[in-house]
Parts: sequence; C-alpha cells; structure tokens
Amino acid sequence: MSITNPTYPRAMKAWSRLIRRPEVTVGGIVGAILTLAIAGTMDLFLPEAGGGWSEAIRRSVVQLFGHPWEEVLLVRIVVGTTAVTLMTLVGALLGALFGLLLAGFFARLLRFIEKHHSD
Repeated sequence: MSITNPTYPRAMKAWSRLIRRPEVTVGGIVGAILTLAIAGTMDLFLPEAGGGWSEAIRRSVVQLFGHPWEEVLLVRIVVGTTAVTLMTLVGALLGALFGLLLAGFFARLLRFIEKHHSD
C-alpha cells in the first residue's frame, strides 16, 4: 500500500486501536510467557525423548552451517536465541488472537444475557 492511498491512515488507526486493546496486550503477554514456560520445561518432563534443547540446537547448526561450526558457542547461542525468539513471537501472536476471541465471545454472551433477561 502506498502512502498516497487515502485508506492508509484509516487502516493504521484501526490497527493502532486493535493493538492497544487490553485483551490483546494481556493475551500476547500470557501467550509469550506460556510459550517460554513450556519450551523451558520440556527437558524436565520429556527426558526420555532424546536430546533436549542443546542437542536440537547442535543438530540445527550442523544442518545450517556444517560440522566445523558445531563447536562454536557463539553460533549455537545465536541459533538458539533465534529459535526461542521466533517461538515466543508465535506464542504471543496466538495469545493475542485468543484474548481477542475470548473478549468477543464474552461481550456477545453478556449482550445475549442482557437482551433475554430484560424480556
């Protein structure tokens, strides 16, 4: 979309209003925290699954860069941080969408109850 498009400011205002809603913010924060908690405790609850995060990152480094880079700590830290960041962002996005859907559901439910309660 170009900046000369007259609907661009309107779309940005709508996006800004959506992001500032408390249910989106709370849902995103809760989704990110839950994602980090689940990812961090996977090694505790699934020890017999084989490997764990360190082994998964090592395999990813070998697949991406080859065997000589397998032992370089900085490369493993960058790959691991990137993976955890992407997972956290996806969790936050899903949490924000869930918060928005949950708020919409309860708003409709309350309107339905008020409408039929007054009859």
